[in-house]
Amino acid sequence: MHRVFGTSIVAALAFSSGFAKPQDAVRPEEEQRRPDVAQAQAPQPSDSPEKLAELADLAQRQARELAERAANAFDRRGADHFRAARFAASLADFDRAVELDPARAPWHWRRGISCYYAGKYDDGKRQFEGYQTVDSSDVENAAWRFLCMAREHGVETARQEILRIGDDRRVPMREIWELYAGKLTPEAVLAAAQAGEPSPDALRSRLFYAHLYLGLYWEVLAKRELARKHLLLAAGEYRITHYMGDVARVHADLYREAPPRDDDKEAGKEAGKEPGN
Repeated sequence: MHRVFGTSIVAALAFSSGFAKPQDAVRPEEEQRRPDVAQAQAPQPSDSPEKLAELADLAQRQARELAERAANAFDRRGADHFRAARFAASLADFDRAVELDPARAPWHWRRGISCYYAGKYDDGKRQFEGYQTVDSSDVENAAWRFLCMAREHGVETARQEILRIGDDRRVPMREIWELYAGKLTPEAVLAAAQAGEPSPDALRSRLFYAHLYLGLYWEVLAKRELARKHLLLAAGEYRITHYMGDVARVHADLYREAPPRDDDKEAGKEAGKEPGN
């Protein structure tokens, strides 16, 4: 998320080295057979206590290395499952990655997104609360926690308990936070995204995030026609090559597969100029 989901995520998520294609990912069950992982030396009857302690330390290091390799593979496969809209499978693989490498748990915002799409809203809420402990300046984290809470506890509760965020300087993230908090209109978000003289690439990125989070916002307000419009723009005209771009595409595909109902169109008409609440 922040750049995407935080500049610090680059250092912390060493396991996330780009967007692996399905054919690039190592199957988790194959990690234990990798030839480049050194095998622990078997202890001998004549070994001294010091030697046995040294072998035990070596075995422990090798076990950690194997666990990290397997966690990386589960993590890559979890991302691939998400891109294929297999949300439960994605979450299961992300859970396995965290089980094998607990240090990545608070950083795993992608797991939180899979929780949301798998309908595990309280679990997603907790995941984003965990991310807040390692990066408190990410509006996207607050937005996804809001979305999880809105699904499970209602929009008003989500607004009242929205996470307070530090200095997220990306445009239009501050306006997105204020929209979700009920303090700003959707028009203000789009105006902020287009303000100034951004480069074409910067404008595309701004409008991608504006339309993505407007679409997600309208969906939890049961304005499916408006949600569909913004999500299709995020996944189409303003698409980006990033995991969040994958999120937009996957969500837009759900709308393509299920065209809006008549009551969705009525909701869109009632929304008029897209009021803030």
